[in-house]
Amino acid sequence: MEQAAAHDILRQHSFALICFIKQLLGTVVEPRCLCAVPDLAANLVKSRPCELSFSTIPTVTHPYPDALVIILRGGVNTLPSAHIRPPHTYKLDTVALLRPSHADAAGLLSDHRSVGAIVFDSNQPLPLQASTKVPVRTIRDSLEHGRRFLQARAGQLTSELEDGTQLEENFSQLLILEATNDRQLVKIQLPQVPSPWNFFQGLPRGTTETFPCDVDTTSLGLTTLPYERPLVNSILDSILAFRSRDGIVQTYLDHRRSRIDPVVCVNALTLFYTYGRGHELKATLNWVYTVLLNRSYLSGTRYYVSAECFLFFLSRLLKRADDPDLWARFGPLLGDRIVERSGAGGDPLAIAMRVLAGASVGKRSETDINDLLAMQNEDGGWQVGYMYKYGSSGALIGSRGLATAFAISALSTSRKQTSSAGQVVF
Repeated sequence: MEQAAAHDILRQHSFALICFIKQLLGTVVEPRCLCAVPDLAANLVKSRPCELSFSTIPTVTHPYPDALVIILRGGVNTLPSAHIRPPHTYKLDTVALLRPSHADAAGLLSDHRSVGAIVFDSNQPLPLQASTKVPVRTIRDSLEHGRRFLQARAGQLTSELEDGTQLEENFSQLLILEATNDRQLVKIQLPQVPSPWNFFQGLPRGTTETFPCDVDTTSLGLTTLPYERPLVNSILDSILAFRSRDGIVQTYLDHRRSRIDPVVCVNALTLFYTYGRGHELKATLNWVYTVLLNRSYLSGTRYYVSAECFLFFLSRLLKRADDPDLWARFGPLLGDRIVERSGAGGDPLAIAMRVLAGASVGKRSETDINDLLAMQNEDGGWQVGYMYKYGSSGALIGSRGLATAFAISALSTSRKQTSSAGQVVF
């Protein structure tokens, strides 16, 4: 049980640990893989709990190690931690620098007390001594630094698959536009009027050769960019023709792909409520409420990676709909579900979505805000955040641009918040 709990800590807080190590070493550390093997450990340099020690494998041709291994021990740490929260807090016992390809590396992984390890590649050589200076930025400084990152890469904020394949798609571009209100930052491929939207710009990558237009991207496009109502209504009519036998909106505008996803349904509801036609999707609305009530989103959905995706887009629905009855039904329960996720870790995009969703219902998590501030890289951006995935293969699609835009939006929103009577700080 202890090992399983520690593995969960590793997975849930991997980015917080990245942040911790990045600050100590004064360098950029990028995640590549997460290993949680019961008997994996490093018999390198033993240290007292919560102290860092280093060991290098000598080599002539490669003087710097190219990977960072974080070893997590099984003992419960009684000291408070800003990054790994109760009920189970584990000691960070040893940090070892080594080259995974080295012949002796396997022999160094032998201590039975370990419950797991995280392996990272670095974008630059790691220093052999830890820096005691941890840069601290105010929210204002962080926002300015983040905006410079986006502006320097305007029009080039593409997405990528897990293997690094670059992906040009419309969905992230529309989200970046909505988060920043800066059309110069994004590159959007508009559909031919009156056609619905397609996720991809150009040919699909990493999936089937042909890819139909979808309700998700169409809903986002029609609620982000200005459209004439008659055109929108014609597209809404076409969406109504693609519902399941239970009346739930499907993901694709293609009867050969009868898939449903709760986040896609939320976005479809946002579109219909925006144009005064939300009452036409009662079955879809009821299903979304059931998903929220039963927490069916906790492990992500068919096309979305994290629980925060569902919570964020649901908060967007309530904001866009501006419907008292809808708020009365969903608002209090959504607030409870967001509080449940406070400090749950995740990548920068997940944390930013959680902060934004919380702000929409008057709740503020200092832990999440502080973690988000600390995760900002030296270049001003945040690491790749993963929002969606291919339903068939499960391959993740992420974006530094999207993660950075959402982080800026979340921090900007938190800066405007005050601890008033109508706000809950947790």
